[in-house]
Amino acid sequence: MLMLIQGLIIAILVLIALTLIVDEKREKTRKKHLLRLKSFWDGKNRREVIRHATSLEVDYVVKNNVVLGRSCDLSTHGIGLVLDEKLKRGTILDVNIKIDEDTHEFIRAKARVMWAKESIEDEKGTEKRLFYTGIKFIRFDSKKHEDNLFTYIGGLSGNDPSAKYVGI
Repeated sequence: MLMLIQGLIIAILVLIALTLIVDEKREKTRKKHLLRLKSFWDGKNRREVIRHATSLEVDYVVKNNVVLGRSCDLSTHGIGLVLDEKLKRGTILDVNIKIDEDTHEFIRAKARVMWAKESIEDEKGTEKRLFYTGIKFIRFDSKKHEDNLFTYIGGLSGNDPSAKYVGI
């Protein structure tokens, strides 16, 4: 009889220990999810680089078609475009950015679509559907093209009141 009582006490203690372990794991998971949610946006701007509002002529190649567009902002990491088509996230593009109308100087890069969203109706001023599209540079065709981008942005950075943390 004493052995049966000891066995029951041990079984109850094991069940209590298992319950505590399971509860602890659930609490860790809950805290991990809360921490992840807080890290998405904590009220601070987490952009790595400043974007400069600039309107440049841009053409890009998608599915062997050359399409014309305009930039709305530019940084060393990417470019914001206003397009009349919604590109799928992850689409790889060959991008040519015309930085000088007179000399026809341009920047050529391989880039990836990071996001696309439809513009707000009153921002458009046109009958066409327009999409703001965030493009991230993957690599430049040459060191010269990369240097051209940094030189161009360096010129914008001087006293650019439109410099802001926006985009991708």
